[in-house]
This record gives sequence, C-alpha cells and structure tokens, in this order.
Amino acid sequence: MQKILKIVVVCGIFLVCGMLIARIALASWWPAEVKEVYNSAALRTASGTLSGFTQKPITPYDNKDKGHFFFNHFLAIPEIKEVQVALRYNDSTLQDIAADFGLALSPEGTDERFCFYLRDDAGTVYTLTEGSYFHKLIYSYRRLVFDGIDATQCNYLYLDVYFGDADPSCDMPYGSMLIYAAEAPTDSVELSLP
Repeated sequence: MQKILKIVVVCGIFLVCGMLIARIALASWWPAEVKEVYNSAALRTASGTLSGFTQKPITPYDNKDKGHFFFNHFLAIPEIKEVQVALRYNDSTLQDIAADFGLALSPEGTDERFCFYLRDDAGTVYTLTEGSYFHKLIYSYRRLVFDGIDATQCNYLYLDVYFGDADPSCDMPYGSMLIYAAEAPTDSVELSLP
C-alpha cells in the first residue's frame, strides 16, 4: 500500500511540475501571426528596401498588480510613418472587464468595444489603422498597426487600451504600456519589399 502511495505522490509531483513548465512556456510564446510584420496597406504600396527598428520591452505589461495586457514585437518604420506592435491578453482579463464594467457576460476577445491608441510624449494620439486577431488556448493576440507616426521624432510611445465608449483625449485607459523609449537601445531591421 505504501508503495502505491509513493507512486501516486511522485506522479502528482511530476504532473504539477509539468503543468508549471507548460504554463511558463505558454506565457512566453507568441504565435507567428502576431510576431511577424503585418502586411499593412502602407507596406503593400511601398517597394524596395525599408529601414525600421525594434526595441525590447522595458516593462512588457500594463500593471504590475493585475497585468491585464502584455506587448512585444514592437516595430517602427519611420520611412512610411508606421508603428506595429503585438498585444496579448488572458481570458481572465475579459472576466475582469465584465466585472469592472458591470457586464452580464464576459466580452469576447474580438469584441468591437476594444479601442487601441498610440500616444506620444507630446500628448498626440494616433488611432489604430489596421491589425489582426488570433486566439490560442487562454490568450487573445493582436497585431496592431498605427500609421502617421514617425517614432524617431518621439521620446516615448504608449499603447493605450480602452473598452467601451471612451475619449482618449480625456478618459483614463483601461490599460497603458510604455512600448518605446528613445533612450533605450534599438535594433535595426531591413524590410525587403517587392
């Protein structure tokens, strides 16, 4: 009987450890659909080689206590005045939104009430131009594209996430992340276009 109990305990420990490792791996995994450069309208009309730059996240999430939104894979293409970024949020964030906004049901990850804006250090707000959506297991992923912004002319860029009717000029975002800081190191990227 003790031998069976030992086997059950050891199997339980391995199962818990395996689940923790899988959860950690999933937390750092981003699907190709949002990691890769989004083929935006501005990129489709450009040709030749464009120069851009990336920057690793300084703080990859919006709030150290809740951490509703996470970003990665920032890309700025100054020649066409475009910024792209990948955003991820957990299904539990949707439950928090339902509770915070007094909704009877949790919204879907694709809910049209989500609004995304870029804001620079001068207070200029840039609206979302286009993007994509992808869901895997417990995460919603988005590739967000903002046009009309030359990141080389900014000291800081923030990605602000709103839910519901909100005015970015006066309302507080539900989540906000510093996605670019001019003083942090960047890596150059060359984009070859047809």
